[in-house]
Amino acid sequence: ANLWETFTADKCPSLADKPKVFVINACRGNKADKGHEFPRNRPVQKDCSNYKFKIPTHSDFVVAYSTMAGFYNYYNVERGSWFIVSLADMLKEVGKKDDWLSMFTRICQLVADLESQVPDNLTMDKCKQIPVIYSMLTKKIILDHDGEDRDFQAEEVQNRHLFGETVNIER
Repeated sequence: ANLWETFTADKCPSLADKPKVFVINACRGNKADKGHEFPRNRPVQKDCSNYKFKIPTHSDFVVAYSTMAGFYNYYNVERGSWFIVSLADMLKEVGKKDDWLSMFTRICQLVADLESQVPDNLTMDKCKQIPVIYSMLTKKIILDHDGEDRDFQAEEVQNRHLFGETVNIER
């Protein structure tokens, strides 16, 4: 069973249609990713949004893993986990402005840009890491710490409270 299955709409109706975010910072195996080099000029695809009127049982979840299944989770001995440090930095920088999926995409880029520095251990030296973000969201999540209204180009915006913070939810 998955950690989040306890919080699905059928098992926890009070959280139905509310965002639930799980952040899991842990090694998920013992593989080291040495990365691959290639030119950066690749085409970018635009994402399509799919709005539904019926709420699926497993909707409105974000599960963020610090690394791929089977791989190491790296950390800086002074600052901490690459993933958690990037998450904290992004929450401070754009947590009030960007939606969480955009923020997690930026976190993935920050972590992907890092490289381990362990010259005494060739297996662990010059390795890469990429977080994995599973999204089952049906709306955007934006934390608004100061109660300021957001101007969305959307049909409906609802304000809800999550852990004492206002969550602007775009339908």
